[in-house]
Amino acid sequence: MPPTVTSYNTLLARPGSVVTVKGTNLDTVTAATLNGVSLVPITVLTSTAINVTLPAAGVSSGPIRVITGRHQRSSEAKKSVGP
Repeated sequence: MPPTVTSYNTLLARPGSVVTVKGTNLDTVTAATLNGVSLVPITVLTSTAINVTLPAAGVSSGPIRVITGRHQRSSEAKKSVGP
């Protein structure tokens, strides 16, 4: 089954902060991006939650995309990045 993203622990995050992404089948995620910028590290908490770290600079608001070997899914909600 492909992963889905349903929500975040917060809709506004500062660069460099950790964001919890919630959804389904997240234990198979191998990468995550925000507007094409890699979010690393990825920590799998459960099949329904992962933590990703926003870069300290160079990232803007948009949907978080989670990627597995075969699937890519974006969230419907935008992740807002603030100062």
